[in-house]
Amino acid sequence: MSDVKQYKLVYVGGAIDHIILPIIKEFYKNYGDDFLFISTYEKAGLRTDIGYSFAPSDYPFVKTAYTSKNDFRDCKKLIKKAKVVIYQRVEHKSIIRGRLFTRKITFKCTERLYKKKTTPKNFLRRVLGTIYHYHLFNKHNKYVLCMGGYAAADLKKAHLFKGKMLTWGYFTDTTKTPYEQLLKLKEKDDINSFCWVGRFVPEKQPMMVLELAKFLKSKNVNFKIKMCGYGSLIDDCNSYVSDNNLTDCVDILGPLPLKEKEELMNSSKYFLFTSNREEGWGAVVNEAMGSACVCFAPKEAGSPKTLINDLNNGYLYSSENQDELNNLVLSVLNRKDNEKVQKNAYESISGCWNTKVAVKRLCKFIDNLLDYNKIIFEDYGPCSKAK
Repeated sequence: MSDVKQYKLVYVGGAIDHIILPIIKEFYKNYGDDFLFISTYEKAGLRTDIGYSFAPSDYPFVKTAYTSKNDFRDCKKLIKKAKVVIYQRVEHKSIIRGRLFTRKITFKCTERLYKKKTTPKNFLRRVLGTIYHYHLFNKHNKYVLCMGGYAAADLKKAHLFKGKMLTWGYFTDTTKTPYEQLLKLKEKDDINSFCWVGRFVPEKQPMMVLELAKFLKSKNVNFKIKMCGYGSLIDDCNSYVSDNNLTDCVDILGPLPLKEKEELMNSSKYFLFTSNREEGWGAVVNEAMGSACVCFAPKEAGSPKTLINDLNNGYLYSSENQDELNNLVLSVLNRKDNEKVQKNAYESISGCWNTKVAVKRLCKFIDNLLDYNKIIFEDYGPCSKAK
């Protein structure tokens, strides 16, 4: 293996999309040619067509493992030899398995293990899966980047990685629009402007937004909700809008290119996030808070539990509780301190939960491991001790 370059950091992930790209570009800024990102599968279809994924060949720090057997074999060697490896979702576990048997520094990025509730039916499968994926491998120098507010709790239940879990997440590009300008954009129309961004699929629960719209209309609230995305439920949602006379206050826009999605968030005062506990993170919450939206989000999903301090920089409600969401939104619309919540949300992202801060902190954590064999957590935010 002497002919294979030893990188300081190899990051193993899936396709290059708008979520992973900002953070791997930041790692490259820090490590230069000592950094490599290995893409284990290619993303195609609609997300590519509207600009949500990118060509690996455009970036000098990217190598693909899926283009040929030789590329796969080369990537496997690079992963095993690297000083430090971070790995996320991989298409074929064999690419990382050899690394996991070593005593080298390795970070696994993981959302919560148990997105569905544990039942007698799935209990045994979960125990065996946890043993196979975690307990079989060498524990020395293995750490976890916990993505979402419940990942650490699930790992603790499985008796894994005690004292080796770091707070982490997904880190999106933040809007370049200054805060004061965002406020002006949101005040253009004298209306309560909402947006919802996501896939129209059951776990995202878009119908909750339409039920909210029906409720607000019954209370004679002046509002407009714009929904963007695609998915199997979009026709049902369009039918609901027509059948309940909501066409004057709800627009279902379909999928939008990245730039237009950002403009939608920048001009909306409020952001609705309705996913259930199966949502491991939910990067649209990062984006909406970074656009100074007042966010309403379920506390059972991953990113709200991590990013939102209830009543301070956003509002939390119980997942799938329609009445709670309806009454919460109605009460917040009558509050006088929404601008304070907007500013706190904006500063949470611009000052802490962004790629620059996250990468700087993780590089510092890695240097302490390499140079002094010490685990030193941050006090809060990315790279703090996951709870």
